[in-house]
Amino acid sequence: MNLLKEIDVDKTIVVAFSGGESSAYALMLVLEKFKQTHNIIVCFCNTGEEDEETFIFTKRIAEYLKINVVWLEYRSERGFEIVDFDTAYRITDFEKNNEYPNHPFHLWVKDYGLPQYPKRTCTREMKERTISRYLSSIGVMPRMCVRVVGIRFDEIAKRTPNEKQYYPLIINGVTKSFLNRFFEYEMPFRLNLKSYMGNCGACVLKGLRNLCTVYRKRPEKFEFFKFLNDKYGGGNHSFYIKYNTIDSIIEMAKDKKIKNAKDNRFDFQYQQDLFFDPILDTEGACGGTCEAFA
Repeated sequence: MNLLKEIDVDKTIVVAFSGGESSAYALMLVLEKFKQTHNIIVCFCNTGEEDEETFIFTKRIAEYLKINVVWLEYRSERGFEIVDFDTAYRITDFEKNNEYPNHPFHLWVKDYGLPQYPKRTCTREMKERTISRYLSSIGVMPRMCVRVVGIRFDEIAKRTPNEKQYYPLIINGVTKSFLNRFFEYEMPFRLNLKSYMGNCGACVLKGLRNLCTVYRKRPEKFEFFKFLNDKYGGGNHSFYIKYNTIDSIIEMAKDKKIKNAKDNRFDFQYQQDLFFDPILDTEGACGGTCEAFA
């Protein structure tokens, strides 16, 4: 597979910006190489489970790079809406007390049903196809675009690159430790979110240790998924790997023998994980980062 291929000048480049640091650096590389020669469209999709820090980072990246980022949210019956930093959906007391009537993720579940490991149907509909619907609405044919995917060089082993997509981080040999150094020492700001949080705190693709850590540190991240489980899953839906449920994760989190996941934002050189547990640390292909088109 030729991952080093050039992008024809008549192609529109679409960057699905996830709101994370890998995605931000991929965007920077694309702008540096193609800004003067190509039409580049950058989209950020809010599933309703994004952290406020992700919103802040997305806004700051757009301002820092002096670009327009289109904020999108899924709407009922395969629709979408353009929002921005101020109007993007956030969980409020009203939403909690009224069964999250406007939550994009809830609207998607009503249309498609509950997500379950290892299928990324939530990413497919709320990000990938939502972006495609937006592109079609502005007269851009999605299948004619080149999609940028922010898979790092050190993630190739658990990903399958697509020859129709563009992988700037793989091409440039970018690793997690490189990104940590770059954002810590060369950028005026970085994403203020611990690495194990990812986009959706209770993401179905997270590893069990990661989920236990999120529950211990930020238990509110499970409230919405608990609501979905009780309303649509009969109280016993197996969201997670090894058919684990919300309740089983909560019970597992009480086990003091299970150590917390590490916040690896400050690992500045590659370190082999000698304590990898195949049961606790195995995760889905996106690793809880919800990278569209990956």
